[in-house]
Amino acid sequence: MPSAAPAARAVMAALPLAALAGTTGSVLAQDARPVQVLVVPPECEGHGVDLDETVRLMRIELRGDSVEHVEVVVAPLTEEEQPGRIAAIHLRIDPCAADTTAVEAIVEDAVTRKRVRRTLELGGLPRGVRPRALALGIAELLRASWAELARVDPLEPAVPVSEATRRWLVAQARVGLPTPASERSTDLALPQPAPAAPPPAVPPDPSIRVALAAALRAFPADGTALFGARAGLSLPLLAALPLRVRIDASYERGLVRVTLGDVRVGLAAAALALDASTDPTQPFVLELGPRIEVGYGWAEGTPDDPTDRGLDGGRLVAFSSGHALLAGRFSDRWAAFLDLEIGHTVVGLDATVDGRSTTGIAGPTIAAQLGLRWAP
Repeated sequence: MPSAAPAARAVMAALPLAALAGTTGSVLAQDARPVQVLVVPPECEGHGVDLDETVRLMRIELRGDSVEHVEVVVAPLTEEEQPGRIAAIHLRIDPCAADTTAVEAIVEDAVTRKRVRRTLELGGLPRGVRPRALALGIAELLRASWAELARVDPLEPAVPVSEATRRWLVAQARVGLPTPASERSTDLALPQPAPAAPPPAVPPDPSIRVALAAALRAFPADGTALFGARAGLSLPLLAALPLRVRIDASYERGLVRVTLGDVRVGLAAAALALDASTDPTQPFVLELGPRIEVGYGWAEGTPDDPTDRGLDGGRLVAFSSGHALLAGRFSDRWAAFLDLEIGHTVVGLDATVDGRSTTGIAGPTIAAQLGLRWAP
């Protein structure tokens, strides 16, 4: 089955010819003889070709070539009966079915007495553009037929035409058409397209990002919740890969009510994350990666009973986690983001009052950040 490339190449090849026609068409217009092109539709019914739209677009395309009439006929008349007819175009579809996408166009050129044909495969094109591709492919095939007039030993037109018309046809034939040897072929072939380029990889993001966010962290096993703020700096790791390094600093505090009184828990920490990013040129960017965090945690206990001994102490704490960040840009430099994190406490803090464990920083941890980031 032919590919959609001939139809697409027909569209591209027709563009320079149509541009030239705008400057040369006025020459042809000096000839008083009306210039006509006839279209003979497929003999069968039920095909999938939008003939009316194709002919309408052919009229627009060939109007720049000073073709005054493009008409649909069941059977074309002879040149004597239609002296202005310069070509008859027969369309054939085999098999004749609504899902058949290959259309064979046969041009009977009355000027050069040539008969050329081309099969246009439209299956790879959306239905809405198939009539235009077919119209441009037929127009190109018609212009290619006039190439005989541009040979070193030009043929005399089989249909009497004025000198102005002949000069215009020769000018059209000399633009962007094959070599004379190919011109004399009855099956015109378009050049093969260049191999398609591979899809582009996700581009690296060289920008530096500065972030500030409100933070919430919870330790469900101990019933501890901390609120605070985080500030971060994100840097590109490698120019060839969409990887980034992010450094965070946070300060969070919380109040936990226990049986013996109130316990104030605090955490100051620094974190390092390695993130893999989706395409940074898109409006929304997703970043995923592991994260490690080290800091100092402390607890201050205030017992309800003045005779109980309060708590005041702290120690080094550490966490490991994985996080997912979704950022949406609302300007070239600014973006809002939501960062979700799930992890585990590697080294924790146990808060005790009067020797009894009350709360602390330990076990699984869940964290969320909501904030803004800026690319300077």
